[in-house]
Amino acid sequence: MAFDGAALNAVIIELKEKIVGGRIDKIFQPERDEIVLYIRKDKTRKLLLTVNAKYPRLHLAESAKENPPDAPLFCMVLRKWLAGGRVLDIFQPEFDRAAVFLIEAKNEMGDYAVKKLIAEIMGKHSNLILTDENDIIIDSQKRVTKEISSVREVFPGLAYRDPPRMGKISPLGVPRERFYELVKTPDDVFKNFLGISPVLSKEIAGDYETFLKIFHPDLNVIYKSKKSKELNSKEIFDFAFFDLKIYSDCEKTFFNSPSETIERYYAESDPIFRIKQKTGDLKKIIQNNIDRCEKKSILYKKSFSEIENRESLKLYGELIYANIASIKPGDESLTCADYYSGGETTVLLEKNLTPAENAQKYYKKYNKAKRTAAALAVQIIENDTELKYLETVMATLPFCVSEGDINEIRAELRAEGYLRKFSARQKRPVKTSPLKFISSGGFEIYVGKNNSQNDQLTRSANGSDIWLHVKNIPGAHVVLKTNNRPPSDEAVARAIEEAARLAARYSSARGAAEVDYALKKHVKKPAGAKPGAVIYDHFKTIYATGGDANGSENGAN
Repeated sequence: MAFDGAALNAVIIELKEKIVGGRIDKIFQPERDEIVLYIRKDKTRKLLLTVNAKYPRLHLAESAKENPPDAPLFCMVLRKWLAGGRVLDIFQPEFDRAAVFLIEAKNEMGDYAVKKLIAEIMGKHSNLILTDENDIIIDSQKRVTKEISSVREVFPGLAYRDPPRMGKISPLGVPRERFYELVKTPDDVFKNFLGISPVLSKEIAGDYETFLKIFHPDLNVIYKSKKSKELNSKEIFDFAFFDLKIYSDCEKTFFNSPSETIERYYAESDPIFRIKQKTGDLKKIIQNNIDRCEKKSILYKKSFSEIENRESLKLYGELIYANIASIKPGDESLTCADYYSGGETTVLLEKNLTPAENAQKYYKKYNKAKRTAAALAVQIIENDTELKYLETVMATLPFCVSEGDINEIRAELRAEGYLRKFSARQKRPVKTSPLKFISSGGFEIYVGKNNSQNDQLTRSANGSDIWLHVKNIPGAHVVLKTNNRPPSDEAVARAIEEAARLAARYSSARGAAEVDYALKKHVKKPAGAKPGAVIYDHFKTIYATGGDANGSENGAN
C-alpha cells in the first residue's frame, strides 16, 4: 500500500517509544530530497525522512548512504537550528499524511525554544518544513512560491498553513453511525477520510470493525507474490500493519517493527527509482554528445560529397598540358579527347590566365581536395569510433543496479573528457563486479554491466574461456568459464546457448539477436582503444533470444 496515514500512524507509535526524549547528534543530507537525523536515546538511531515524489516516507533506518563532501543548504539550516536539540513529541494532525516533530533547541540568543520539523508525505507535494516557535517558516526542503502553487505557498518568513484537506475529514473518533452514513461503497472510504489509501479503502469495504484496525497496528508484514518462472525469488509488492484479507492467497513475511518492514520494502523499490534518477543526467550528457557526433557525421559526408570529383581536377590539369598548343589567348574552354574515357570532355578556362596557369590552378584544387579527403577520412573514422563508443555507454545505463555501477560510468566519462575531472575532495569510485550467473550445467557466466567491467572480463579471462557479444550492436561482454573444456563438449555447447541469451538480453537489442562467440585467446584490445573496445577473429555466430538464461543469477558481488 502507499505510505498513507495508517502507515505513518504505525511508524509514529514506534518513534514515540524509541526517539522521543532523545537528542539530535548529527544531521546529514545524502540525497537532494532526503534527510537523516542521528538521534541518541538509549542508543543512537537513524531517522530517515524522504520527500521524493515517488517514494516519500519516514522511518528508522539501519542502512546508511555515503554523504556528500559539502552539506546542502537545507541541511546546514537544520544543523543550525536543530543540532543538539531534544525531541519532545511527535504527532500526526487529523490522521493526515504529515508528522510534526516538536524539538527543543537553542535559538540565536542562546535560549531554548521549541521548533517544529514537519514532514508532509504527500506524493509529489511531499516536503520537509522547519518552523519557529510561532509557526513561521524558517526554511523548507522545497520552496513553493505563488508562481508554483496558487493554493499554498511554502517559503521562509511565511506563516505555516496546513495542507488543503480536499473536502476530506479526519477518521479519528468517527462513530459507527457516522461511518455508515459516509461509506456506501469501498471507494467512499478513500474519498471521504484523510490518510487512507485506495488499497486500505478496498480492504475496509464498508466494514466498521476493519476501519478501526487502521488506528491500532498489530502486525508488521510484507506480502510477496507467488514465485514465477521468470523470477528467481518471490517479488515483494506490498506491506501493511495488520493482516489484509485482500492478500489472503499471498505469502507473508513478518518483521519486528514498522520501520524494519518499510525499510525492507523500499530497499527493493527505492533503489530502482534512484538509479533511474541518477542515470538521467548521464543519459542527457551522452545523448548530447551522440547528437553532436551525428551532426558532425552529416557535415563530413556533405564535405566529402563536395570533393568527390577531385580526380577530375587532376585530369583537367593534365588535359590542358596535353593540348596546350591548341589553346588560344582568351579561350574560356577546351574541348578535347579524354584519353581515360575514350570520349570527349570540355574543360573550363579562365581567359585572363595562361594555359599553364589554368593547369596549375586545377592541380592546386586537386591537391587541396586530396588533403581535405585525407583529413576527412581520419575525422570520419574518429567520429564514427566516438559515436560507437557513446552508443555503447548509453546501452550500459539500463544495466546499472547500484550506486557503484553509476559511479564507474561517471569515472569512465571523466577519463574520456565528457565530465569534469575529479576534484581533490571527491572520492574515486569503488570498483564493482560483473553480474555472475550459473548455467544449468554448473558453468560460471559473467556479464559486464559497463565498459570498465567489460575490460576487466576480457583482461582476466583464460584463453580457453568463451567470449560472447551481440553482433554489430552495443552490448555487454559475456565470458563463459569453460574450466578448460572445449566448445565441442556437449555441456559447454549448451552453456554457450545460455550465455548467448544473456548477451542478447544485456544489449541494446533487448531481445532476439545474433551473437558472436570465440575463444578468449582470439579476442584482443587494441592499444589506445576506448574502454570496452576489442577486436576478435576465429569466431562463430549463434542466434539467441534475450530471455533469461536457464541457470540462476547470483548477482553482482
